[in-house]
Amino acid sequence: MNGPTFVVINGYRMITQCSLTVEVETMDVTPATVTKPDYRWTLTDARGHFHAFSTDKEHPLPTLDRKTRERAIFDTDDEDEEPDIWEESYYVCRLCGQEMEPKWITNAVTWEERVPVRKSWKIELISRGELGSHHLMKWRNSLVTAVIETQDRHYFGIAFVEITTVESGTVHALLTGHGALGTRDA
Repeated sequence: MNGPTFVVINGYRMITQCSLTVEVETMDVTPATVTKPDYRWTLTDARGHFHAFSTDKEHPLPTLDRKTRERAIFDTDDEDEEPDIWEESYYVCRLCGQEMEPKWITNAVTWEERVPVRKSWKIELISRGELGSHHLMKWRNSLVTAVIETQDRHYFGIAFVEITTVESGTVHALLTGHGALGTRDA
């Protein structure tokens, strides 16, 4: 954090030495494979209608309609168990309704994609001086609104106050985020 940092707890503004730590837990959502059209595939159905993939990504199969149907999969080991229901896609000619399966190419994925699932944050601070220390002690083991004001950003949220050490008028506290951490331009 650049420049002076102010911490505002429950509306009380104090100059303090502090650090903000934000940790983001992510989840891997990379597919095992990726499927793309096989542009070499063509088919003429029983009525003479021509079908193939188009290079137009919005309408890759202009002569076919994609339909879905439910499939029940039974676990062969347990006869009393309810079946797993999943949706299956299939394609039919838009003119005659003949069902067909366009040819797709399946390749291994060469990238990784991660999405955030949980963010945690904490503020470690040191307050020197009687007034700031008094307020921190008053908020010990309780939830407070916390704002860190830096030169260019404000971070804010609800945090739980834990006093870690007290010595000679100096209070070390850990404010653990209790929910989302907001941010905005200063």
